[in-house]
Amino acid sequence: MRSAFPLSRLVLALTIFFGVCILLSLPLAAAPTSKQQPEISTTIVISEFRVRGPNGANDEFVEIYNLSFSPVNIGGWKINGSNNVGTTSTRVTITAGTTLNAGCHYLVTNSSASGGPYSGSVVGNQTYGTGITDDGGIAILLPDNTIVDQVGMNTGSAYKEGTPLTSLGNSNLNRGYERKPGGTSGSGTDIDDNSSDFQLVSPSDPQNLASTCISSATNTPTDTPTNTPTLTDTPTDTPTDLPTNTLTDTPTNTLTFTPTDTPTNTPTSTPTPTFTPLPSFNALDVVVNEVAWSGTTASANGEWIELYNNTNAAIDLAGWTLQAADGAPNISLSGTIPALGYYLLERTTDSVVSDIAADQIYTGALGNGGEQLRLRDPASNEIDSANGNGGAWPAGTSSPPCSMERNDPLSVDADANWATNDNVHRNGLDAANNPICGTPKNLNSTLAPTPTPTFTATPAPDGLFVNEFMPDPEQDWNGDSVANDDDEWIEIYNSNAFSVNLSGWFLDDVQGGGSAPFVLPSGTTINPNGFLIFYRADTNIALNNSNDDVRLLAPDSSTADAISYKSSVPNASWSRVPDGASYFSLYCPPTPNAPNCSIAPTPTMTPTPFAPKITINEFLPVPYQDWNKDGILDAGDEWIELYNGANHAVDLSGWKLDDGKNGSSPYKIPTGVSIAPRGFLVFYASDTTIGLNNQGDVLRLLHPDNSVADKQKYEPIETNKAYGRYPDGADDWVTHCLPTPGAPNCSSQPKPTPTRVFNLTTIAEARALPDESRVSVLGSVIAHPCELDTYGHEMSISDGAAGIDVYLDFPHQLSCLIPRDEQLVITGVIRDHFGLRTIYPNSNDDVTRHYRPPRAIAPLRVHTGDVNEAVESMLISIQGQVSNGKNGDTIWVNDGSGMVEVYADGDSHTSFEGITRGSIVRIVGIGYQNNRRKLPNEGYFIRVRAPDDLIVLELGEKLPNAPVAPGETRNRGGVDLGAVSISQALDTRTQNYVTIGGVVTVPPGVIGERDFWIQDAEGGAHISVASSAGDPPKLNAYDNVSVRGRVVSSFGAREIRVELPDAIGVYGAGNPVSPQAIQTGQADFLYEGKLVAIQGFVSSAQGREIYIDDGSGEVLVYIDANTRIRWPRLKRGDPARVVGVLTRFRGEPEILPRFQSDVQFGVVLLPIAGANDASFLNTLRVRGRVGEELKWTRHVQARADAKVARVSKRAAREKSITNQELAANAILASDLLTTASFLLLGASGVVGIIAVRKYRQARRRV
Repeated sequence: MRSAFPLSRLVLALTIFFGVCILLSLPLAAAPTSKQQPEISTTIVISEFRVRGPNGANDEFVEIYNLSFSPVNIGGWKINGSNNVGTTSTRVTITAGTTLNAGCHYLVTNSSASGGPYSGSVVGNQTYGTGITDDGGIAILLPDNTIVDQVGMNTGSAYKEGTPLTSLGNSNLNRGYERKPGGTSGSGTDIDDNSSDFQLVSPSDPQNLASTCISSATNTPTDTPTNTPTLTDTPTDTPTDLPTNTLTDTPTNTLTFTPTDTPTNTPTSTPTPTFTPLPSFNALDVVVNEVAWSGTTASANGEWIELYNNTNAAIDLAGWTLQAADGAPNISLSGTIPALGYYLLERTTDSVVSDIAADQIYTGALGNGGEQLRLRDPASNEIDSANGNGGAWPAGTSSPPCSMERNDPLSVDADANWATNDNVHRNGLDAANNPICGTPKNLNSTLAPTPTPTFTATPAPDGLFVNEFMPDPEQDWNGDSVANDDDEWIEIYNSNAFSVNLSGWFLDDVQGGGSAPFVLPSGTTINPNGFLIFYRADTNIALNNSNDDVRLLAPDSSTADAISYKSSVPNASWSRVPDGASYFSLYCPPTPNAPNCSIAPTPTMTPTPFAPKITINEFLPVPYQDWNKDGILDAGDEWIELYNGANHAVDLSGWKLDDGKNGSSPYKIPTGVSIAPRGFLVFYASDTTIGLNNQGDVLRLLHPDNSVADKQKYEPIETNKAYGRYPDGADDWVTHCLPTPGAPNCSSQPKPTPTRVFNLTTIAEARALPDESRVSVLGSVIAHPCELDTYGHEMSISDGAAGIDVYLDFPHQLSCLIPRDEQLVITGVIRDHFGLRTIYPNSNDDVTRHYRPPRAIAPLRVHTGDVNEAVESMLISIQGQVSNGKNGDTIWVNDGSGMVEVYADGDSHTSFEGITRGSIVRIVGIGYQNNRRKLPNEGYFIRVRAPDDLIVLELGEKLPNAPVAPGETRNRGGVDLGAVSISQALDTRTQNYVTIGGVVTVPPGVIGERDFWIQDAEGGAHISVASSAGDPPKLNAYDNVSVRGRVVSSFGAREIRVELPDAIGVYGAGNPVSPQAIQTGQADFLYEGKLVAIQGFVSSAQGREIYIDDGSGEVLVYIDANTRIRWPRLKRGDPARVVGVLTRFRGEPEILPRFQSDVQFGVVLLPIAGANDASFLNTLRVRGRVGEELKWTRHVQARADAKVARVSKRAAREKSITNQELAANAILASDLLTTASFLLLGASGVVGIIAVRKYRQARRRV
């Protein structure tokens, strides 16, 4: 490892050294002892546990029990585990607000699939993922870590009481330990000695919140004895045999019992504590009367529950509980419910029922699929239940959200005793002031009085018709001498050959509105083939001059006949021609109470449509969305919508849908299918098998007799666009509206927008273009500005096949009002921003709304392991389990295919607060990349846009925070992820704590005294040991180790920093790691931290920096001084082979050799594994590099000989100098040269040292 040591560092090091010496001279604080902590159990105990089962080591559970007489709030309590050497950790933190009633149980189970999961049939109330050691221990702790109860199976366990239990070994059997006496007698034995308190039980018998509550034999209140107690003052100094803590040596009042049947010796005894009996309640005294499990129109979370008091006295609900079998909700009740009165519970807020005050607010959602609710009194007796037999809710609906009401509050819970609110008898308003489909704090709709006729009607026969009616009279039709609206009339015709009693029948106009129904009086009869006339003066039924209905209803309110009309003519009647026929005419003369004309006169005007008309209202021929919600995008998503323009329901049994005379086979609508008044029906191709031709076709609706009711010819249309009538049922068709299957079509035409012509490139093609290419792309907004960037500079668009990021740089800004689904044309240049393909428009003028209407892009469902380049900037959806719960902006999700990071920044207003490890979530978001590691497949994650992109399907255990480093006062942030692979550890965010394992590739002391490298099957990691952790253990190459530390970033590289003592475990020698042979040009961060091997030729060498190139690109080899590796003088072209760990320094890869054997140059070079020795050496010989060192040595010697010869010739020419003087001068010159050489060498050394220090300082590694 590179390092530098300037003067300032020397001074700092000396200061620290003397400071440490002073500190060592001070008295040491007493270290905490490992003495077992006392437990305080008086209420909650561990009642049964199993640490191994049929599925393996993680098929385990822990059951706890309330042996007291009162409910206990155990929310936030912890269940910890210990191994056999005293190392402890939290397995599960109990959900906040959880109440455990007297005599009841709470069950936690292991959900790990490795050696598990828990195999029992009794469902756990919570789960955990880390197993308990076979010979370890278990404890219950308060939130402040005070131990409540503990049990151990080894003397080395941190958790135990008295003599530990015997470990059951590693046999995968369904057995465990249960607290005595066990079974139906409860688990009340607790004398603080594990071997005495517990017994072996086989098979295991776990119980949960939904199990029957059991009063323990040791905690049952004793009845007052019938014999007469006598108080006597009896001095005593003998401790009582009962388990008390007080030794009495003064006179005390001793309770003396005199048995009534043995009037002899009076035994004395210590007073036994007496208990005030809890109030006694009977079943159904209070009942669950109404459950709004689907919420309200304002919010699906607007759930509420109503209780009802069946007694004649108010009841204090303190100590009562209402619990779901799965633990949520778990409500401790309070307050009073009045006699024969109601008690309203609202979820989360008092605004759920906005105009009625709640008696209590609770938390916890009711599952729409069904819950078991149980109401218990303070003695844990079950007083009532709702849906107690489990399964789906027996009543209530989610659309519309209507409550589940109890039919009879005095009858027990059963499916038949529940009904859905009729949405007529209602009470209360929701948070948006909508009427609630329910009756909070009011009589249930099933019990509300229903007005019924006072007579018994004859069963309704067929053959009765509304035969003629007058909406707009202009003469005195009723004979009261006044011509006014009271002269409106309705005629009924009986086509039967027998008379019909019409007592209790109804006449009405439009359903659900208009006039009140008129009840035909008792005794009203219509003759065979006869008529009856009813005037408005008698019925008060006002017929509108247009757009109204006339209906004849049987006594059971079923429709006998109904007519819709859109217009009228003054003093003209609508009449069937002939009587009882299906055809109506407006041009026959009015004939009240008489036969209509048999043939309608030729009209002088076109009559307005009058009868119920069913139309093809909307259809989508080319889908590219999962319209039928079957999870598949295919032709089955084509659909046809019908519309009923009438004000009454129409039976469509036997009608047919067809796509033309020679197209698909007609689809016959099944018997019993009807369409609601002014309603819609949608038919998908997956059901009808009718294929709508993408190139155009004819769509037909046929009557049962195959006559055409409606048809529409259409031309080709764009994907996911629909043809629709505007308005519904009209003659005009439009294509600009968004598809609305089962709902009204668009209500207004958009203003025409000038068409702008673009030379468009598809998004997929644009992504593949080189940087700086200028393009125009069309796409729908899937993340609008201000969802991804506070200042509105960024958004994402997609055309369904690909997506791209859009970034408008400062000082420009995108409008935060640009909605999702808006189709935009973006013009700009393509660039790669940390791996994220992005288009950069120059200004707002390059962001243009397209003339096409908005288009919604459905999220693409992908596996968590498939979030990569293929889905970058696309709207995607994943579902899986949270691997690292965190209270912050990041979670990791895994569906079994690999983990993916999910990130929610502040702009999304989304928080993962409380989403814990093991939770099941569904995420919708943008496939995103922020690749600062310069790798093609790293940095991918999902970026959520808004809170509704996150759905928590199931909540798991809470993940602990990362520990506080020694010497610090607060947590730096992050969480403890537990055991992960090296690659997962390096991919998580900094400050998170991880535990990794691997084989040592670079031991401490080789490159740095406090640094080493390890490697597992997936990657390698640099480990740095902080001084707070003490000295690293002595490690050899290829030792197996585990490391627990914090993920940090140093000079752009991720490493694991060990801060805590004993965080490095050593497990003996492992298998040697073979270096991975790579080309020099491949030496990128994909191999960071791993042991690699390269071979090639020296491209340059300067000091300890040597660049090697095999023709694919050069890589830096840095020989650290601490390794003491020696190497010959190198020059360009020398062959080289290097083994080392690949690291990163200031954003560039480099290889650090470890040992002398890792570096080979020149003739000693051997090829790496797999290379052909002969061909490799031949290549070197061809390049003339073999034996190069010997040639260089001969070259230097030849130059030296030539220099000596030149000196000798010059001396011979100087004849005045004798041979002796020449020799003396030569010696003197030699001495001077030697002296100068030494001086030059010394100066060079000083300069070299200074240069090396400055160089190291510049390139030092922290």
